[in-house]
Amino acid sequence: MICQAALEGVATIHIFSRLGPRFDKMREKVKEIQQKTNCKVTLTEIYEEKLVKAAIDESNILVNATSVGMQEDECPISDFSVLRKGLVVYDAIYQPRETFLLKQAKKRQAMGINGIGMLLYQGAASFELWTHKKMPVEKIRPLLEETGK
Repeated sequence: MICQAALEGVATIHIFSRLGPRFDKMREKVKEIQQKTNCKVTLTEIYEEKLVKAAIDESNILVNATSVGMQEDECPISDFSVLRKGLVVYDAIYQPRETFLLKQAKKRQAMGINGIGMLLYQGAASFELWTHKKMPVEKIRPLLEETGK
């Protein structure tokens, strides 16, 4: 998601993650993205709450690309005051359809979007790889929406 956003011309991306071996690997990827695009990318430890708040305050979109939302009542952020009207909150999770993060976004009139669309287009790409035919996305989309009710 980060690479594609940078390639599409997003000016600034803030990444927040837990410390650990993957953090150092991400630091190298951040350098590479910045060298190959015009995107400014920052990488900060997730528990730096003041920095998280400042980044979200200046952002239009908040993306959770972790599996944290799959656990009931768990969320990658703890200060929900950062969620505001006009902020798009995208949680890449598709089950449950409304994660705790999305519930909190809704309470604060932010626009919440789950990962079902991503799942649909990943399925379409796989379908085409296996069958060499285009998947009828517009026929499948209503079925996915119906099963989520």
